[in-house]
Amino acid sequence: MEQINLCPWFSTLRAQRLRFCMLCLVAVVVLLILIASYSAYQVHRRVQRWEAVTAVSQRRSQQLLHQQVRLAAWALQAKNQLRQSQQDERNRETNQQILTFILAIQRHIPAQVWLTRLSWRSTRLEIEGTTSTPAAISAFTQHLNQSAALPELQLMKMSVAESGLQKFLLEGGQHE
Repeated sequence: MEQINLCPWFSTLRAQRLRFCMLCLVAVVVLLILIASYSAYQVHRRVQRWEAVTAVSQRRSQQLLHQQVRLAAWALQAKNQLRQSQQDERNRETNQQILTFILAIQRHIPAQVWLTRLSWRSTRLEIEGTTSTPAAISAFTQHLNQSAALPELQLMKMSVAESGLQKFLLEGGQHE
């Protein structure tokens, strides 16, 4: 059967509407493509910005960490130098005490007293020796006890040696 176009103006209108709908569809698709492209571009820019910020942040973190390590090393070095300085000061004071002690002994030792051993530990002083007379050791002890540089010494042991001389042991407490 043959179709007869009874309303030619309606088919023209229909063709124009179909063309207009197709044009709108193409416009919507192009618009959607543009929106998707712009969104992808914005996401790409934000990702690049984030990566740049992250890289800068990591670089700063590494610099801060490096500075902290350097500061810790300097602090450790300063502590070690302070500790060494304090140790040197203590050694100097101890050496000064020993020198004062030796000078005091040198000034007060009688001719009849011979020292065989001196022991200066952190809290105790021991002097061991021999003497020809007990009076000499008594005078020696009294002279040393009058010295402010030494702790008070006490006669701990006295015995007679094979040669007829008398051995003695003097001990003193906490010295400064």
